[in-house]
Amino acid sequence: MKTHLVLVADRAASRIYRLRAHNGGPELVAQLENPVGHGHERDYGSSRLGRVAGGGGTRHALEDHETLREHETVAYVHRVAALLEKTRADEPGAYVVIAAAPPMLGLLRQHVYLPRQPAVLEWPHNLAALPSHELEQRLREVCLEH
Repeated sequence: MKTHLVLVADRAASRIYRLRAHNGGPELVAQLENPVGHGHERDYGSSRLGRVAGGGGTRHALEDHETLREHETVAYVHRVAALLEKTRADEPGAYVVIAAAPPMLGLLRQHVYLPRQPAVLEWPHNLAALPSHELEQRLREVCLEH
């Protein structure tokens, strides 16, 4: 088995593991937390823009296209991307596996440069909440296949 870097990510936390051919288990290389990923939008204050008066005495709510939580999540995804790129630079030639739930994987695709090549595998499963022994087993299964 070749060296693999595995990004396990959800909206609340991201961890990058290194798996080597003859290493006993996954080695945690880096991690990031996103405090906004744990709560609800209502916990972070109002991100609504309010109301304005229109012509003829009518009032309209202003539309906001991105909530505070969404904005913070995108900033977090950019930090994850920078961390992944730095880790990849330290491990040239390593295969990269990105294991994330489909919504998070979609955000990563939108905001991270993921070259479409055999060395990058997207795995649409959320492994972030697994206990460590189960996570290790799942990571090994994925890496043995690729």
